[in-house]
Amino acid sequence: LEFIEGGASSKECGDRMGAIYSFHKFMECDADWPAIEFDLDSMDVHATADAALIGSEDYKRAREIVGSDEAEHIPMGQPEQLAIIRRCILALGFRSGLRMAEVMEITMGDLRHDNGSAELFIRSNAHRKVKSKTSRRLLPLHLYLAPEELIELVGWHQRRTGALGRSSVRDRLFALLGGNDRLDRWDAEHRINRALKEATGDQNAIFHHLRHSFASYLLATLSLPAGQEIALPAGLDESCISQSRRTKLLPAL
Repeated sequence: LEFIEGGASSKECGDRMGAIYSFHKFMECDADWPAIEFDLDSMDVHATADAALIGSEDYKRAREIVGSDEAEHIPMGQPEQLAIIRRCILALGFRSGLRMAEVMEITMGDLRHDNGSAELFIRSNAHRKVKSKTSRRLLPLHLYLAPEELIELVGWHQRRTGALGRSSVRDRLFALLGGNDRLDRWDAEHRINRALKEATGDQNAIFHHLRHSFASYLLATLSLPAGQEIALPAGLDESCISQSRRTKLLPAL
């Protein structure tokens, strides 16, 4: 109680109460701790961390949905381009855990590919700064993405290179062909979130849940005992958690 009430503001007190409440509920499930009644109404308790997961089947449904609801009067060619961009953004969120802010500002020079290998650098560039030094990373996309996802992403990079017709390392990867204007992040995220809600049936589903899903499935895969397969929960497939994925990832990670 002293720790909770020692917060500098009612919000901080509420945050402390919420953290203790969430931890105790976890221990009730994981370690059979006895249940305790928390008087949450008496304090300014805010929503706790949102760490929902998206299954692979729901992700695939969202990919089918995401490019199919364009508004009328969009110039010729743009619906097809935007559908590709949104599918690529979904793949980078689910398969490699990227934040929306990171995806939107990837440059042409950040993605390197050759003979079936592809690596993505997440680093500060001309358009944005990374969240922290530890946010800088090199992602082996040829190990993370499904083959058809990698083909589509590399194909889009090649189309952008051809359309720009010049040295393009500082240009954004996810811009319409021939230009470099930043896509409307609100519109892109809104349409992707809408596809996720429709695919999952969960009206709280959002893009950031893809990042949680990537981290959870990667940890589960790398934690598998060598040679032992597991029964996957409904909605997941071996591209998320499997011995074959573990074998492929371990040497690189």
